[in-house]
Amino acid sequence: MTLTEEIVYAVTRNFPIGILGVVVYAAVSYKLSDLWGSLLANYFGFT
Repeated sequence: MTLTEEIVYAVTRNFPIGILGVVVYAAVSYKLSDLWGSLLANYFGFT
């Protein structure tokens, strides 16, 4: 997630916006893992 902050900071030159980008990235990532986790576990036979 640090790479996300670095990219946002390089584009905006604003550190708080970079941190906000990391928070948004983490929230989306965690939500997608909740949505797709059981489907992928069943597909690969982990359950």
